[in-house]
Amino acid sequence: MTITEEFIMNQQTEQIYRQQFIIGKGAIEPKRHIIDGEYTWETVDQFESDVLNDPTLFKQTACSVPILCADGRTTRTNGASAIGGSFSMVMADSLGPRRFYDEEISAKDHALNLYENLKINGFPVGGHDDDHSAFPSCGCGGEDKLDFHDTRQLSILGYLCNNSEDIKKTLESLVDSKTGESLGINIYDDEHEVIVNNALTIHQRTKSNSPYVTNGNDLRAAMIETVGDRSVETLAGEHKEVLALLDLREGGFVLDRNELSNRYNQLMQAFYINVASLNIGASVIYDKAVDISLAYKAALYYNVAATAVLAGPSLRILTLK
Repeated sequence: MTITEEFIMNQQTEQIYRQQFIIGKGAIEPKRHIIDGEYTWETVDQFESDVLNDPTLFKQTACSVPILCADGRTTRTNGASAIGGSFSMVMADSLGPRRFYDEEISAKDHALNLYENLKINGFPVGGHDDDHSAFPSCGCGGEDKLDFHDTRQLSILGYLCNNSEDIKKTLESLVDSKTGESLGINIYDDEHEVIVNNALTIHQRTKSNSPYVTNGNDLRAAMIETVGDRSVETLAGEHKEVLALLDLREGGFVLDRNELSNRYNQLMQAFYINVASLNIGASVIYDKAVDISLAYKAALYYNVAATAVLAGPSLRILTLK
């Protein structure tokens, strides 16, 4: 198993099935802050309990495609969240059914094609940059770290290609944080094969004369060119996420990450992925059930791979169902 599970009782005697993101390779995690004395594991326990058990931290929003990034720094609560915001749906297509993909186009042009379709059909588009990233980065790790010409740098596509079995096992081993019951995420072998093969083809293009991935600034521009500047939220400060929350509930939820962070004096944050919105997005873009399922699973692979590149193994995983 790629996630360790531990049944615990916290100070309020609430039951939590703890899951830890041991496949993470990145730098965002609580352990280094605890070593530096910024807070303790007990404070992380309380933070985890608040996220899981305090309904006032969630706002109701339109039940739609993701338009906010999973980033813990966001101050917006006006839509569903996933890594890269709407860019999660671009990766769902490039790793999945490829309705808007062509082997000659870049990720930016691919995004433009998909975003225009969403716009025409009345759906929003959104993501973020930040106030301190240097060109050609935009400040969204899900876009900036998608792939690199320098293979020594850890990239999302590189991670996905090299660790696909870990991603599959992680998704299939997730349990409900309150009950310990399996979330029932099953990846069929043929879906896994398509996702991995598609990841390999676009990863191999990175060093070709017709690369799929260029840079984060290009991907940011695709949103602005489609729906304007308001689609991109400019975030401030550094990442301080201690956990990632995967929200499978239907009905339109968004974690108020600004309120949560303020509660802990801005020392800790939470990644937030509205898993239900990934399924909604797939249902919006595709008609056939087989394509919807593949795109949904592809979006999950991208979100897990991106989180693994950004975050370290002491990051905690929470789920709501």
